[in-house]
This record gives sequence, structure tokens and C-alpha cells, in this order.
Amino acid sequence: MKKMVFRNGSGQAEYPPDHLRLIELRAGEDELEAVQRYMSGDPTLNNYIGVMDMPDTFLRNRHFRMTWRHSSGIIGVDLPLAREIRLREIRIERDERLVESDKEKNRLDDLGTPEQIAAHKVYRQQLRDLPVQAEADLAAITTAAGLDQYQPAWPK
Repeated sequence: MKKMVFRNGSGQAEYPPDHLRLIELRAGEDELEAVQRYMSGDPTLNNYIGVMDMPDTFLRNRHFRMTWRHSSGIIGVDLPLAREIRLREIRIERDERLVESDKEKNRLDDLGTPEQIAAHKVYRQQLRDLPVQAEADLAAITTAAGLDQYQPAWPK
């Protein structure tokens, strides 16, 4: 699939300086006209790299599209940045689970047995410790697809 590749050079804060944007070149569309049309409508598309044939497998995994980088004619994923994004997502879910466990803790403080309270305390500590283990697991993953599919061992 033919894609026009642009590198962000505008210095806009929401895009890293080497962030890539991929725009599909329509069938029968003149490349130069398309580039001018896109560049005039979007200030982040100010550094045109060229047309590349992109593999479908690469385009299907858009989860880490903010980490796509262009180097030596090859588009790839900035894995350290993708790991940071995945760890941030895990922390967000962990925080939501901690908020839910706060409600359960309050209920158990009023009605729970000492064993239930102790078990819930262990569960909450496991949730707090989860990002450390997830960070180690993510460091061992070497592909964007692996990062996308990774699920930490959530405590029960």
C-alpha cells in the first residue's frame, strides 16, 4: 500500500520532532499535487520524505503510531518510547483498580473478617508493586506487536 510519509518539523508540542505521519496516496493521484494539498491544510506536514510501500502488518498495528520513526529509508518503532507508553497504560489501569479497591477496603473495614481485611491488604500491595514487574517484563520484549499484546499478571 503506497503511503506518503511526512516528518514533523514544526516543533508543535503534541508531536515529537521526528514523529511520522503516513497518508495514503489515492489511486491515480499525482504525488506532488497531493503533497501540496496536504501541506497547505496541516502545518505538521511540513517535511515531506517521499512515497513508500508500507507493509500491511506495519499499518495494522497503529497502537504505537506516535513512536513511528524514519531512519535510513526504513520506518520503524521507537521501542523505548513504545515501552513507556505501554507502562503508562498499565499504570492508568492499575490506578483505576486501586480506586475500586478503596471502596472494597471501606466495606471490609466495616463488615469484613480479619482474614478478608488481610487478603485485601495483600491485593492492594500487589497492585502497587505491579508496575515494577511490568517494567521488567516490557524491557524483555523486542517487538511492537509483543508490547501491544503484553498483559501483566493482574493480582486477584
